[in-house]
Amino acid sequence: MTSWKEFVASIDDSHPMTTAKEHIAMICEAVEGKNWDILELGSHIGISTTAIALAAPDSRIISVDLCDTVRQVTRIAYWASNGVTNITPVAGSADAFLRTCLPGQFDLVFHDAVHGAWAFVEYLACIEIAKIVCIHDFEQLPEAMRNAIREKFKLSKTDSDAKGRVLFVGWK
Repeated sequence: MTSWKEFVASIDDSHPMTTAKEHIAMICEAVEGKNWDILELGSHIGISTTAIALAAPDSRIISVDLCDTVRQVTRIAYWASNGVTNITPVAGSADAFLRTCLPGQFDLVFHDAVHGAWAFVEYLACIEIAKIVCIHDFEQLPEAMRNAIREKFKLSKTDSDAKGRVLFVGWK
């Protein structure tokens, strides 16, 4: 089986909906070797999901996507082709899924579904259900909302990719 580092190195992240390799690697480093409950919101084809599953093969991963641009069967086939089996796919909106979650249910949530101010409520919901929250395209939030998110964490950091997209990571 391919290691997560080999997999991430092989990713073509030129597609606008693909998270930058370095940001996927940051999330993989956080989950590597863990036995966690992980939620990914907005997985598209499932590249990040695959890397996370490879980094944390003992973890339980739920991957939620609208399946409006990539069909569910395509995501599942992609994961299988990369040898990962610890992913539960869910077709639906992040907002609807978050309404079914319990406080503290997840160790880590990676939110890469809708972005900007309209996702602020989803980001707050992620904070309630996870110890670590990763938000992609954090730069799309107005500054006051970014500051409100940062205040919810003991520690946080941001990283910008070559396209100017920012990954936020917060630890409670």
